Amino acid sequence: MPYEDFNIILGDDCFMVVEFFTVNGQVVSFVVRLVWVRSDGTKFTVARYDTAHGRAHLDTVNKAGRLLSKRWLFDMGFKDALSYSIQDFRQHHETYIKAFRARH
Repeated sequence: MPYEDFNIILGDDCFMVVEFFTVNGQVVSFVVRLVWVRSDGTKFTVARYDTAHGRAHLDTVNKAGRLLSKRWLFDMGFKDALSYSIQDFRQHHETYIKAFRARH
């Protein structure tokens, strides 16, 4: 099962961590984490898309990493959900981080 991982820098204080497995060219699992780096260097996962529970979904989490909400991506296969996840965080990372910071 080939594994790939890489980071995508979104700004001075945030980046995405992308990890996925493929079998015969098909995405079989993934996680995309949006990470915010506080001014003191502490890193927080703000939100993550993953395929736990057998379905792609978005989890928003609190400062301790505990689940606050889950949004299922029922109409997408894993390949499309992986692409969607990356695009969503590229376009809306500031909104996710602002909401995370407002909770703390």
